[in-house]
Formats: sequence, C-alpha cells, structure tokens
Amino acid sequence: MQRNTTARISDPCTIVIFGATGDLTRRKLVPALYNLRREGLLHANTTILGFARRDWSDEYFRTLLFDEGSKHSRASLDGGDWPGFISRVSYIRSTFEDAEGYTALAERLDAIDAEQGTSGNRLFYLATPPESYEDIINNLGAAG
Repeated sequence: MQRNTTARISDPCTIVIFGATGDLTRRKLVPALYNLRREGLLHANTTILGFARRDWSDEYFRTLLFDEGSKHSRASLDGGDWPGFISRVSYIRSTFEDAEGYTALAERLDAIDAEQGTSGNRLFYLATPPESYEDIINNLGAAG
C-alpha cells in the first residue's frame, strides 16, 4: 500500500461518539482512528469522548476498546502508540434524552479545550439509531 506523503495532519480536536458502547465504535471507529494516529494523520492532542447510557468507567471503556480493537485493527495494539492514543479516550454516561448529560459534556469539552489546545474543534459522530438524532441534536444545541 502506498502512503500519501502530502496529506495534512489534522488540527487537534475532540471527537464525541454518541452510542460509543456499540459494535460500530469498538470494531470500526476506534481501530480506524488509532490507525490514523499511527500513520501521523491524527493530531497527537486529539481526544475521544464516548457518550452512552451504560454505567461504565473510563478504565472499563478503554479495556473493552483494547480487547475488541485487537481483533479488528489492521495494526497491532500492543506497544506502539496505543498507550498514548488510549490515554486520550474517556467516557461520559448519559442517556440521549438527559439534558444534564449534555451539560456535563459541555463542561468536559471546555476543559479539554483549555488543556489540549483544541480551540473548540469538535466532531460529533452519531453511532446511534436514526430515531435518536433529534434528541441528540436538540440537547447539543441547548447545552451550547
């Protein structure tokens, strides 16, 4: 495979994955993001926040991502850049309808901006059923 040596590295940002506990995140999204980081195409200060209803800790979420990612990533997760990558992954527990969860998300995003220099650069990925889109979008708008 030929690498694109003229590709521009992304600016640091925060990627929020709604529905982060599902298969899409574990099997496809996180392994793909890790591979982008390994290839130097994802800024080292990029942070990933999982947002879902399961009562998981950051540590449990990271462990699960490693276990599943090891099966589905084209690159080995042992050693390499995985520790640096996964240290920037965290989890927020909330339902898509709960306004308080979005307030907590807004506070966390502001803290990440201050700590990582992400300057408000955010990507929201909805790994959810389409019927959840309206609640997520309305609550994001209300939280600012």
